[in-house]
Amino acid sequence: MTITSRGATLLSVLAASIAGCSAPAPRAPSEPDAPRGPRPRTDWIALWWAGPADPESAEDAGEAPDRGIWSVDQRGLWKPRDPHGTAEFPAYAAPFRVFAAARDADSGAVVLAGGTPGEGGSAVRLSGDPLRAGPVGVIADCVVEAVTLRPGRPEHCIMGLADGRVVGVEGEEFARATVLTRHGGACRAVAFHPRGHLVASAGLDSEIRLVTTSDGSVRVLRDHSAGIEALCWSDDGEVLASAALDGRVRFHAVNGRLLGSTAPHDASALSLAAIEGTDRFAVGYADGSRASVSVARPDRPDRVPPAVSEPFPIRALLPIPGADGANSLRTAPQPVPFAEETAADKGSG
Repeated sequence: MTITSRGATLLSVLAASIAGCSAPAPRAPSEPDAPRGPRPRTDWIALWWAGPADPESAEDAGEAPDRGIWSVDQRGLWKPRDPHGTAEFPAYAAPFRVFAAARDADSGAVVLAGGTPGEGGSAVRLSGDPLRAGPVGVIADCVVEAVTLRPGRPEHCIMGLADGRVVGVEGEEFARATVLTRHGGACRAVAFHPRGHLVASAGLDSEIRLVTTSDGSVRVLRDHSAGIEALCWSDDGEVLASAALDGRVRFHAVNGRLLGSTAPHDASALSLAAIEGTDRFAVGYADGSRASVSVARPDRPDRVPPAVSEPFPIRALLPIPGADGANSLRTAPQPVPFAEETAADKGSG
């Protein structure tokens, strides 16, 4: 069953909980390689669509082999099997555990970030056509847990660290890092405003911090009563959604004013995605369920139960704009990474 409305198809990837930063020093360049062995079924990090807005209009796989659903797990980047299919073929094996990923829609550049507890946080940038990996940069002495790219300037990243720091990182080799603000717990989410003038961060301290990029001023929002796992701006930049461990999703205006909140959920809210052309956000929960929530009526979410009998936490959501909402892709247990929903499952929220 789909939970989308008015021209958006929802794709969800089930990912495992991720485990849980000093002057950067770039490591030696890393040669792109393929993740080896069978794909784990519980460590998805992110996914995106590369290609036509409507999957039905995608080119033949032989003409556009990289069109379709790209995904990231803790081992690296996976590219699509075909324009209509799923992320299946290995594209790049990261030399560290990947906990966060971001992609610039215009240039196609990708940043993978993470690290190894006890060894520090690392990141790598992939760019070009085909994607080529740059040097692996050591960002800090703790794990990178979140990353976002500045719209129009993908060389500028904001990263959230396990020690609560939020850092701005410049340059292709992540050579310059500046601390923007700091949370009282691990920073689990960062999100650039669509216009790039504002960046939001959220952490396990239950706070949202809004940093103005021009002058570094910080506004702190304390409406949540539990740690925050995800942030997402609406397409027009008017609403910031935040998802917390108590299952609540709250909506704020750009000026920080609270617009509304859902009721607590039985499971933690872990992921968010804006549904283009609507006032709705898709929400993924730790129990494998999903919901579509309207900013205008947050008290009436459209919920979808877990798709499998042994569900995994939903840590990545991808609405594809322009699709008719009749079909949806979702994860399935190994050995099949994705499975198309049956006619009985089809519907709209």
